[in-house]
Amino acid sequence: MNYVEGVTRLSRAPVPVHHVLGNHDTTNLSLEELLSIIDVRCLYYSFDVQSFHFVVLYTHVPVPRQRRIILPEGQLAWLEEDLRLSANPAIVFSHHSFAEQDLTGNPWFEALPEDCLVENREEVRRIISSSGKVIAAVNGHLHWNPVDWHDGIPYITVQSATENFNDDGIPANTWGEMRIEQKTFVLEQFGNNPFSHTHSFC
Repeated sequence: MNYVEGVTRLSRAPVPVHHVLGNHDTTNLSLEELLSIIDVRCLYYSFDVQSFHFVVLYTHVPVPRQRRIILPEGQLAWLEEDLRLSANPAIVFSHHSFAEQDLTGNPWFEALPEDCLVENREEVRRIISSSGKVIAAVNGHLHWNPVDWHDGIPYITVQSATENFNDDGIPANTWGEMRIEQKTFVLEQFGNNPFSHTHSFC
């Protein structure tokens, strides 16, 4: 199975591996199968590295016969409590976007905001902002590299590894590196669509 092979290869990396799951992960696998393959008990979780807190959310929640992306009430409550309990600056990861993105020119989603933006994103942003701890939120799914600011927090969308913005069949070959240096957040992406973002935080 290609998915198992991919997870196995990632597990050989000389660093801890944490998975942020999205819609393609559930195309051919059930949630129970995914939990078993990536060896986690829950699809959303948090962890600390040195003096920073990292939050992984699971935004792809299909509703039968509807095209909706939501963060369920249970996760909203969990996120608020998780950020409240943490004493460290936090970074939030999700597959879908919590930002109010301008989709003009996006070849996949320009006319389909319901297929890429979290429906209750305003409530998610309220929790993130009111915590006073989140220094960045990072997501994928849209296959491009915008940065949208809400309440002084950057919501950063990162490029796909396979599809590029030109949709010409040439893989983007994207991979990225995130660094936190003193009070500066740096995100650099490499491949056929290089991108970088830097901002300071308190």
